[in-house]
Amino acid sequence: MIELISILDTEVRVKNVLATICHKYKTGNITLDESLNFMSAAKTPFTISSSKNSLFGVGCASMAFAFDPNQNRTNQCTKYCETKEKIIDGSCSGRGCCQVSLFTGIKRYLNMVDSVDPKSESKSYSPCSYAFIGESDNYTFSASDLDGTSFRTKGRDIPVVLDWAIGNKTCEEAQKNLSTFACQNNSNCSNSNKVPGYLCTCNTGYMGNPYLSPGCQ
Repeated sequence: MIELISILDTEVRVKNVLATICHKYKTGNITLDESLNFMSAAKTPFTISSSKNSLFGVGCASMAFAFDPNQNRTNQCTKYCETKEKIIDGSCSGRGCCQVSLFTGIKRYLNMVDSVDPKSESKSYSPCSYAFIGESDNYTFSASDLDGTSFRTKGRDIPVVLDWAIGNKTCEEAQKNLSTFACQNNSNCSNSNKVPGYLCTCNTGYMGNPYLSPGCQ
């Protein structure tokens, strides 16, 4: 289920899903396994924004994955930690944190995290690893994100941005069937430049909801 945070004219923000796996230091035994998670916007007008979101991985000696089952394609990145002292706040280039851009047109994805070396010395200060898709400008890595399991709470508060539009037709195509055309009185239709479909906005000097009858007033 998608949990809504906020809604704007062409995008909404929702809570993300966090994949987590934790290991006991030295033995490598799994102490928490939530390494698979799933988000779906299928059968909705929403698409995971490729311009506003990234796949993030947080942790050490592990890999983060986001699999798109519709197109059979995978985004992935690897996190490693040579020593704790080399982990830098604000850097997400591989040491303790990795970040990679997304494919376009994702409607649903499987979020996964996997340990490369469960017995790594880094597990002494980074017992857990995480993978999530989240708004790129809403997360700045901190070395403290590796401590214990505290990032499970912080990570869930980083939103996912969804682009949306009406249907999958252009304005010109949609206007041919006025019984299903969504733009009401005193509104203007424009083609979405992010996802298939169109958007409605009130004409200059008018206010209201352009999608609901009687339209803008």
